[in-house]
Amino acid sequence: MKQKFIEWADSLTVGVEEIDEQHKGLIDVTNNLYEAYQDGAVIERFRETLQIALDYVTNHFSTEEKIMREIRYPEYEIHCKEHDLFVAEVTKGAASIAGNLSDTAEEFMLFLKRWIAEHITRTDKRIGEYLAQNGQ
Repeated sequence: MKQKFIEWADSLTVGVEEIDEQHKGLIDVTNNLYEAYQDGAVIERFRETLQIALDYVTNHFSTEEKIMREIRYPEYEIHCKEHDLFVAEVTKGAASIAGNLSDTAEEFMLFLKRWIAEHITRTDKRIGEYLAQNGQ
């Protein structure tokens, strides 16, 4: 069994079940993308897997943003800007992976791993903390 690129850990728990479940799914699609990269997949397979991951992320961000609106989360706009910047970076990174899976793809995968972990632990966890502090 191959080692996963990103492992789910309890430290990534936000405390909002729907968000936590989607984060687990995000980790799964990122691991699938990494596997395609590691297997030396043809660029078309990598791009297809990347599109699946981007679609998942877009849906997840939509869910998070809906929840934040519903609870009147005070950091909503800042949080949404992080989402927008991430999508822009992913789009830019995907475009830079030209006709092959070069070092650019490896850098891109490391960016994804780092961003996911940092965004969940620094930004998303504050949603759960806000809910807990406000009895929601």
